[in-house]
Amino acid sequence: FRWGHLGKPDAFKQTRSLLGTFVTMTVRHPDRFQANAAIGKAFQAIEKVDRVMSVHRKDSDLSRVNFHAGNDMVLVDSSLSDILKIAGSFYTLTGGVYDVTCLPLMQLYGFYQEGKKNRRYPSDRLIHETLSRIGGHYVQIDAMKARVGLTKTGAGIDLGSIGKGYA
Repeated sequence: FRWGHLGKPDAFKQTRSLLGTFVTMTVRHPDRFQANAAIGKAFQAIEKVDRVMSVHRKDSDLSRVNFHAGNDMVLVDSSLSDILKIAGSFYTLTGGVYDVTCLPLMQLYGFYQEGKKNRRYPSDRLIHETLSRIGGHYVQIDAMKARVGLTKTGAGIDLGSIGKGYA
């Protein structure tokens, strides 16, 4: 393959709404069809991550795990248990500072409210109650059976800090 043989590479760009944000992909290649095929395959991979790990989709594997917190383990795509193992190692490495079970706090502070953001700080009592549902030790992974669960009712996982990089 030689650039000179096919001509100067052009830039081909697409943007899609995925992972709770906009994802823009730019490919430089002299052949439009190959560039668009590459972009399509890359978006397919990101769409899979979105289907499995997005907290913004009620039908994602992660949302099902969060919904069943404190009750059942959920059959999930192996990529979810893989990323949770990685997140768990950073939870341990940082002494709990890095913690993907932060979803209840994110919700308490209004990060996922439609429309208006919560402009008032929650009370100390609410913060304390919410913190009781936070902790990587609540994450349960059975990689052999491809099942994940949370042992605490009201706990929740948000992979926004690691999921986009994984994608």
